[in-house]
Amino acid sequence: MGAAEAPPSRRIEYRDPIARHGTAGIDRVAPWLGDPKMAAFAVRVIARAAGFGASDQARRVLAGALSSLAEPVLGDATRALSELGGSPTRRPARTTRSRKAAPTVFVDEFVVGRVYKRREIHDGGVGGNQQKGISYPADGTYVLLFSDPDSAHDWGYKDSWLGADEYRYYGEWNGTGDMLLTGGNSALVERSPEIYLFVRVPNGHRFAGRFACAGQTRTPATRDGKEYSALVFTLERAASRQM
Repeated sequence: MGAAEAPPSRRIEYRDPIARHGTAGIDRVAPWLGDPKMAAFAVRVIARAAGFGASDQARRVLAGALSSLAEPVLGDATRALSELGGSPTRRPARTTRSRKAAPTVFVDEFVVGRVYKRREIHDGGVGGNQQKGISYPADGTYVLLFSDPDSAHDWGYKDSWLGADEYRYYGEWNGTGDMLLTGGNSALVERSPEIYLFVRVPNGHRFAGRFACAGQTRTPATRDGKEYSALVFTLERAASRQM
């Protein structure tokens, strides 16, 4: 129940506690293989349960589920089955285009300091609009924030660090007039502290860590020759979690 109710970014904490029950743990999560929102987690629990004396059951369940899974979960299950020494009971249908599936990405597994390509993040199944700085899935609980402090916004201001654990971020404009607390700007507030900050570097975006919205203020901004009000968010590094 805890895993089912947990936000996606925290669900991984339940993997090992469930997997330690071996075959019983597998039996409880196996129905989730048919749920698009829970299938990836179910695969990870089943694969982990193999290490707790349930390897035969793990192989049987994963092999039997392959025909009903879709990418990217299908790739995860196939790899897990292979690592457990099993083989697919039914090969996935061949497609006319040959393209290697991108590895599944989990927000809780981003590594601070690592440089990511934005495309690999989105292809891995997380995020939302690939063109916006504030990217988030409509049905999720987190926000991916892509910032370029070396580039000035159209209205002349720059995102910037305020020390090692605090960041100033200028919001997004939707339409004309003053900047509103809607869309991505609203998501920064509503989904705090699940704000995952990526800062632009020459070869991609460096993950800076998980942040919380500590507040927002307004500042004058000139846009299209007219004076408006822009939102400026103060982000603070969120307390680390024990995974």
